Amino acid sequence: MDVKKNFDKKTLVALGAGLGAAIVATLLFIMIDSFKEPEPKAEKTVEVRVLKAIKDIPKGVNVTPEMMTYTSVPANNARIDMIADPDQISNLKTAKEIKAEALLSKSDFLSIAPSTIPEGFVAMSLEINTVSGVTWMLKEGDVVDIIGVLRPTEPGDKRGNVSKVQLQAIRVLAVDAPAPKKDKQIGTSEKGTITLLMTPEQAQKLMLVSTVGEYSLALRGSGDTAEHPINAISVPEVIDTPKTVVKKAASPQRIVVRSQLTVVEVK
Repeated sequence: MDVKKNFDKKTLVALGAGLGAAIVATLLFIMIDSFKEPEPKAEKTVEVRVLKAIKDIPKGVNVTPEMMTYTSVPANNARIDMIADPDQISNLKTAKEIKAEALLSKSDFLSIAPSTIPEGFVAMSLEINTVSGVTWMLKEGDVVDIIGVLRPTEPGDKRGNVSKVQLQAIRVLAVDAPAPKKDKQIGTSEKGTITLLMTPEQAQKLMLVSTVGEYSLALRGSGDTAEHPINAISVPEVIDTPKTVVKKAASPQRIVVRSQLTVVEVK
């Protein structure tokens, strides 16, 4: 009987100790948790509506409504060049192939539309390579001079090829050239296209140069739009060394000194 009482007491003591430890642990957890900083409230995600391609869009075509649709992206992931309004790309041709589901951006399109060409001007495109295109440095808004090398049109023309700055201060509207690849040298055989803004008369002149000769572009510095007087240069002027004119030394002059004889009469 005494053994049973002692067992009951030990059991009660153990249960009490366990219950007390649990209460103390709970109180400590509540105290520690009360010192934690409150978790910030989740910020509401702001989204913006932009356009994306529904299907693959080939290079060099106008995008139609059937090719694109709206989608939403988080505002902090949206780029400033993304297209949000179809009117932004109205009448513009794609500058490259656009894959399905790709978000549309301004860099996907050639930035030329009839509304961007001033009255009295035309847009004209030329084929260029790495050399004539200034190693693909050209971009929209740059100003260039066009240098033409013309072959002689008459058999008796002894000048040979003639190089001349045919057009000055021509604005670049768009450039479609292969992007340089890392660790790969660009060859001169790679072709590109440049579109220039000029008058109809300048376009006629450039078309003639491209037909009967060769042309290359010279990139001007920022803000330089003045026209400068530049003379044409021919092959003989490049090859021939100007002759040095040797002046004949003048004969030394003979200086004659005549002595005067003074006669003094002595008395």
